[in-house]
Amino acid sequence: MPRPIVLLTTRADHATIEKARLAGIANYVVEPFREDQLFPAVDLAIHHFVEIAHLRQEVAKLKETLESRKFIEKAKGVLMQQGLSEQEAYRKIQRMAMNKRKTLTEVAQAILLTQE
Repeated sequence: MPRPIVLLTTRADHATIEKARLAGIANYVVEPFREDQLFPAVDLAIHHFVEIAHLRQEVAKLKETLESRKFIEKAKGVLMQQGLSEQEAYRKIQRMAMNKRKTLTEVAQAILLTQE
């Protein structure tokens, strides 16, 4: 399970810093460090971790939305080949989703499966 990590170290060379970054280290404190440096380092690491976690969730949600739109657009295309306008095709998908209590994506995937 991902966690925010603060690295307390004696090394400040570029290679070590790069390895820490690639490993997902959220903050890097080089010795000699004082006790009053630790709280801000940990606090900052937690804030960065939470922010990155939210961004990852948002990216995942956007990817899912894009994938969903692809299915819906393809299904509209299938219905448009049957003589419906783009608006009529979308409304038909909406009606089918409401009537069957399915998502637009599920209905669009079903349309695409029947077309194959």
